[in-house]
Amino acid sequence: MKHEIKNINLANLVERYGVKLKRAGARFVGLCPFHDEKTASFYVFDDNHFKCFGCGKHGDAADFIMEMDGCDFKEALRLLGIEDRPAPAVVRQQQHKQDLVSKYKQWEISYHWLMVELRDLVELAISKITTPEQMDNYAELFHWKSRLENHIHAMVYGADREKFELYQTERMF
Repeated sequence: MKHEIKNINLANLVERYGVKLKRAGARFVGLCPFHDEKTASFYVFDDNHFKCFGCGKHGDAADFIMEMDGCDFKEALRLLGIEDRPAPAVVRQQQHKQDLVSKYKQWEISYHWLMVELRDLVELAISKITTPEQMDNYAELFHWKSRLENHIHAMVYGADREKFELYQTERMF
């Protein structure tokens, strides 16, 4: 961002605000727009910074805009056509959050279909029970079916909090 500010032709910007500048060697000189004066004390240097030797104001293009328009830094950047990018740490934090959300969404879909497949397998096993003895031996399947259906219901109709609790534990049994 600082690099983008430094690339702005400050002399042209100052002149667009009505300040008449004259070339004086490696700098431009004009009457300061920040205070009344009769002798030019406002300098714009080739490295794109300004300084008034009368009132002491100085800075770069953003500082000039903030002073002239009475705005904050973000607004000055906007007026200069410079995108205000977040700090790298903020970008990393936002990317981390997006990665977590993406992983959660992937889990949500795969977990739902896993529960459906397991329920179908349990129903198939239950359908093969033919004797009371098998019913006693495989009674736990009926509990599993109920649990699986509860998880499927939670994944389809449940609130985000309910789904997230399943995600956090990732333990169904």
